[in-house]
Amino acid sequence: MSNYLYLQCLDHAPALVATEESGQHLHDLPRIRADIAMREVLVRNLDKMENEQFMGPDTISRHFGYFTYHSAKFLRQHQRCIIGIVDEYGTDWPVEEDA
Repeated sequence: MSNYLYLQCLDHAPALVATEESGQHLHDLPRIRADIAMREVLVRNLDKMENEQFMGPDTISRHFGYFTYHSAKFLRQHQRCIIGIVDEYGTDWPVEEDA
């Protein structure tokens, strides 16, 4: 069963939710958490790729992966913000996996 997952910026009230999904199933949560944890690297790589003349959005999406590309774009807009994960039903999911 699909359960679209989105990043959200919690530094705003109400939270700003990404318009593009970062995952489609709950089993995507570990990858989404890893994307958030390495946001500086993702943003740096996204900026570098966009500055390369031969790399358009389709090429970048294939490099990152469809969902990680969406995450990278949102994280670039909210580099210093507190980020959360929310699904299409409004359920919040923890950014860090429970031990």
